[in-house]
Amino acid sequence: MKKQTDIFKLIQESDQQLYQKNEPFLKLTDHILHLLRAKTVMPIRRLNENTFLHLVTAGILTSAWLNDTSIYMTSRRTNAFVDRGVSTQVIRWFDNMVKHNVLTSEMYPQAIGTLDLSDEFKQYISMCQGFGTEADLEVVTS
Repeated sequence: MKKQTDIFKLIQESDQQLYQKNEPFLKLTDHILHLLRAKTVMPIRRLNENTFLHLVTAGILTSAWLNDTSIYMTSRRTNAFVDRGVSTQVIRWFDNMVKHNVLTSEMYPQAIGTLDLSDEFKQYISMCQGFGTEADLEVVTS
């Protein structure tokens, strides 16, 4: 059985990697963010205001991939997100990720329970590695 990691733990890890300005993590997360915007998972309006929030959300996927883990959506209650200082928009964006085949969920079309990175998304990440991130990512996972 594949390892599962709580979404809030992945949010914390993503936030930490971004604040530390971990260059390899930032590169891959930026590639993922571009994919999410291209698939209209995340809006492109008000980019100046939401860029860091978008990066943290894309970083959740980066962290899940680097740690070879599924994402466990512990709660969809907005209170759980607000209490942890996380935007409730993450819930909607994760639902969109399921609808656009970035994540798979047993409760399609909602992001509930265990969420796995889709094969299509894993293939995209593998292609990103071809752009100079592969050697750098060894630093992130060490």
